[in-house]
Amino acid sequence: MSELVTMTVDENGVALVTLNRSEKRNAINASMINDMIELMSRINHEKNIGCVVITGGPVFSAGRDLKEIQGAKESSLSLNRQEYRILKKLYQSFEECQVPIIVAIKGYALGLGAGLVTWCDMAIMGETAKYGFPEAELGVLPGVSSLGVKKWVPKKVSYELLILGKILNANEAQHYALVNRVVRDDEVLPAALSIAKSLTQHGSDKSRLMKQYHQNLFSERTTLEMEYSLEMMALSGELSKKI
Repeated sequence: MSELVTMTVDENGVALVTLNRSEKRNAINASMINDMIELMSRINHEKNIGCVVITGGPVFSAGRDLKEIQGAKESSLSLNRQEYRILKKLYQSFEECQVPIIVAIKGYALGLGAGLVTWCDMAIMGETAKYGFPEAELGVLPGVSSLGVKKWVPKKVSYELLILGKILNANEAQHYALVNRVVRDDEVLPAALSIAKSLTQHGSDKSRLMKQYHQNLFSERTTLEMEYSLEMMALSGELSKKI
């Protein structure tokens, strides 16, 4: 584990996961991805944990590390596929998390950062924060980052988000059900922690049971579409070399 993603657990069984790369606007690199995968596994095994709050400030996340994205463009197709398999593991670690996940968004959540938001159960957003998928401007596809979008927004809206790269303000994100609540910027983390405390008030076993119930209620198979997204992401790296 690096120090780029940390976790503390309070007396209520609430795990606070913090992205700690603020000097790079929490741009998510390979080390952070591996840290998050490891932490999600740890959370599942530590039965005293009943809820997770993910935060990072003053900017939640600018998305994938641009240097690594550029490196993917210059890599072989096989290396690109390997890279995106790691992103698949990250997505699956969120999907398989046994406790509710709340994300606290300040500044902005872009690209993979926006993807993380859609993979969480609830989202609290600061009133001046922004949300979107600007990958199209970089000549790459959102891929795994976008897998959760279709759960929340209509197809035509997703086209603006994923293909045109439209950036939403907080009220727009709430309108499209991408976030649950919009609060003052200084109230984002306290609001998320308050909800987490409410979810764990009857113990971690109960909050885990409620998460399982909710997952089963809205379960759907996404394996095929994930494989398609991974292949498209890998191929986009090949195509960008020819532009």
